[in-house]
Amino acid sequence: MLNDIEMTASTSIGISLFPQDGDDRDTLIKKADHAMYFAKQDGKQQYQFYQSATGNVHDQFFKMEQLLKNAIRNGELSLVYQPQVNMKTKQVHGVEALLRWHNEEMGFVSPAEFIPIAEESGLIVEIGEWVIRTACLQMKEWQEKGMRPVPVSVNVSIRQFYRTDFVDTLQNIIKETGIDPHFLELEITKSIASNAGVVISILQQLKQLASMSLLTISAQATAHCSI
Repeated sequence: MLNDIEMTASTSIGISLFPQDGDDRDTLIKKADHAMYFAKQDGKQQYQFYQSATGNVHDQFFKMEQLLKNAIRNGELSLVYQPQVNMKTKQVHGVEALLRWHNEEMGFVSPAEFIPIAEESGLIVEIGEWVIRTACLQMKEWQEKGMRPVPVSVNVSIRQFYRTDFVDTLQNIIKETGIDPHFLELEITKSIASNAGVVISILQQLKQLASMSLLTISAQATAHCSI
């Protein structure tokens, strides 16, 4: 009981066996950890025995995680911008920043492969900050070249959105790049809204970054917050 609220703890268990899975402590613990990862991935609250196939998949996960860490430092990440066109006027009314990763060893890696790894490992926070800053710098460059300003949309992950320093980080990026925040559009998925109280508090802080803030909900239940 915690403050008169009943709390329930669940477990996910990974199991390795001696001697078939290893004959020393470190190997057995590593393989039990592999099995535990798949117990969590398969719905949690269960146990899994180590299997060589799942172990290989987990090894690949950690390999890609390390390569993704290096990608941030080595400048392997880039953004491409997908135009959003008004079909009536045929004019571009906005662009969406899309993340891409090119690695020397693996070539172009699909976001469907590396985004889940970034989410699971927590790297998505650092990557998300890089995306926002890079998109803002590009927006500033376009405007300095005399291009008509249009909103630039970036995706924000759950991990990034719920961090206590998210609003401060966003405010610092806006100040550093000198962009007009009205042209920065944040896209958040419907799952972020699962904690309505926290979401409202964060959105109120975002609203304070500019004199006007808009919040619309699309048919796909994705919230677009233009600040």
